[in-house]
Order: sequence, then structure tokens, then C-alpha cells
Amino acid sequence: MINCREGLNLTQEERAKIGGIISPLLQNGQSVHQIVSAHPEIGISQRSMYTYIESGVFKEFGADNFSLKEQVNRKLPKKYKKRKEPVNFNGRKYCDFLKFREENPETPLSRKWTPYTTARPSRTCKRSFLRRQAS
Repeated sequence: MINCREGLNLTQEERAKIGGIISPLLQNGQSVHQIVSAHPEIGISQRSMYTYIESGVFKEFGADNFSLKEQVNRKLPKKYKKRKEPVNFNGRKYCDFLKFREENPETPLSRKWTPYTTARPSRTCKRSFLRRQAS
């Protein structure tokens, strides 16, 4: 099954015919879509044409990756990294706070506001921490 998908699905004559057609058109700045649409005698799909050009099938005719205008000028999109949350929460959970309050009831507590920013600045919110004064 895999053997039928390996290699090219072109003879040497078809390769020479297609290479003679597409090479001058690519050098004139036409896209692969324009070439395949205007020349139905080529007989292969646009995706196959891109695959053949990228693998170097038409290189001896002057058609390579640098002939493809869209591929040379395309900028790669930025890849954003997801914010990493701290992994180790030992000693910083709410149950640890309650345990600390039981062990140290004389420790004074106060209220604190802190900004919490998200990925979108319009969704910035404030978090409130209530800290009570010991009595």
C-alpha cells in the first residue's frame, strides 16, 4: 500500500512538458494557481504542483522554491508561548493559611489589593486579600 504512494506519478516526457510550461510562467511572476487554472493540459492539481516544485522535480527547468513568489515573501507567524503557572504550591494553599492562622492567632492581618492581568489588558481585574487584625 505504501509503495503506491512513493515516488513521482509522472513520466520523463510529462515532466519535461510540464517543466517547459511552468518555468517561464513562474519566472514572469505568475502563481501556481494561475498556471494550473490557465493550462488544463498540465493535468495535475495545485497541491501536487507545489509538492513537485518543493521536492526539486522541476529544478533543471529553473522552477524551484525561489520561483514561488508567495513562498519567498511569506512571513512566518509568531508563536506565542502560553503563560506558565507556578508548579510548586506547597505551603501556599488556603488550607496552609488556615493552619498558620490556628498556630499563630496573634499575627495581625490587613487587606491588600493587587492587580491581576490576563492576556487581554481590557480584562485586568483586582484581587482582594482580607487580612484581619488580631484581637
